[in-house]
Amino acid sequence: MLTPMKPNMNFLRLIYPFLLIVFFIIPHISQAVDFGRIQPDEVAYYVQDLKTGEILAEHQGTAPMSPASTMKLVTSFVAFQTLGKNYQWVTSWSSDAPINNGSLLGNLYWKGTNDPVFDQKDLTSMQVQLAQKGIHNIQGNLVLDKSLQKEVNTSYGFDKDKGKSFTTAPDPHNLAYKVVWLYYYLNNQHQATIGINPPLPSSMTNIQITSNPAIKTCSGLNSYLYTKWDGQQLNIKGNIPSSCIGETTYINIFDINEFVKYSFISQWYKVGNTGPKDVIIGHEPIITKILAINYSPKLSHIIKDMNKYSSNIIARNIFLEIGKKNRLPSSQAVTRTLQKANIDTQHFFVENGSGLSRVSQLTAKMMGQILYASYFSPFKDEFIDSLPIAGVDGTLKKRLKTIPNLHLKTGTLDDVHALAGYKLPSQANEHPMSIVIIINKKHNINLINGDIDKLLISILKDIDEQQKTQTFNP
Repeated sequence: MLTPMKPNMNFLRLIYPFLLIVFFIIPHISQAVDFGRIQPDEVAYYVQDLKTGEILAEHQGTAPMSPASTMKLVTSFVAFQTLGKNYQWVTSWSSDAPINNGSLLGNLYWKGTNDPVFDQKDLTSMQVQLAQKGIHNIQGNLVLDKSLQKEVNTSYGFDKDKGKSFTTAPDPHNLAYKVVWLYYYLNNQHQATIGINPPLPSSMTNIQITSNPAIKTCSGLNSYLYTKWDGQQLNIKGNIPSSCIGETTYINIFDINEFVKYSFISQWYKVGNTGPKDVIIGHEPIITKILAINYSPKLSHIIKDMNKYSSNIIARNIFLEIGKKNRLPSSQAVTRTLQKANIDTQHFFVENGSGLSRVSQLTAKMMGQILYASYFSPFKDEFIDSLPIAGVDGTLKKRLKTIPNLHLKTGTLDDVHALAGYKLPSQANEHPMSIVIIINKKHNINLINGDIDKLLISILKDIDEQQKTQTFNP
């Protein structure tokens, strides 16, 4: 009969520190994670404890992946690093012409600045400033100076989506995301009608709608409207439920220069002003006098709008501003900033900073490093505050409602589903963690957001089970 060998306690004491290193440094990868319909070779994930630094779960963490709109977190991090959370865009209108008897006797110059959130209210506010200087007629032209537009911001591979608002390219004269807003309301005669912003002249609109009181629930204003721009007139038709009163929707029908022209003139005429002769492209003279000025919200507020609702146009403009600030091509400026922050960029490529890209790539581990660096940065609160909260707001309002304190950026393309962000403590004994999951679909399975949500739940459950059962008694 064999006698069991007694353990060599001196040997155990000798190797104990090395066992601890292995235990805490090597990622805990469990076969208990349920991939569901997702094939293991399609997904990368990376989960880190932000208090201890321990990698809680990792799968294909260094594999190059298309990140979709989680790329906006890279843009956010670099923007906070290079521009600062209080950065603002400044838009000004100027002229070299005199003002006489209510008229500006020459051109008004608008030098574009790439302000990503310049809106109709900002436009009208600047027009009020003109009126306060005694200007009610512009005898010359409104000249749009686009000299800032030195870099082409591409998004290859989206030809079939041309004309949709989410593919709108950046322009120095970004205005109201280049969309016309339609709203259903009761006029002074208590008649239901469609309002338009910018307020296009009546000669440019043909509105033929009827009110339908029989339908009690409004499924969205756009469900009941037919709109068409024929080059001269916007035709709007529909039989709209009374329950849609107060609802809004938008359409994307003009190119950017047309949109700026119609917006400026319509808002200017609305309050009784006249001119300009036309809206043209040109250059601001060297010496002019500023007549109106507008400051954008601070960068932290803009990034919050960008990430909560995944705005591509905001991201693409911030991306260009990063390049301008660093006097480098934007992709090069982003990469250099990441490298200075000790982020591994070996498999990194960025096209336009928004995720609207078929060629951009990064790794789940790299995204995890960005989340880690952001969590311990001076802009930690602003970064986390910009992320959609599961079951509460933004692109996660209707998702992952059962998990508390999930702050995650979403990403979706034809064959990409992604989540990246944080799970913050909901109890005193919990640690904050960063989470990255990226699926690049390779197989003929119609994956949906529910598939990645189930995978996240499974990963978190497995981590929780490991932490409950993990013991080490030397």
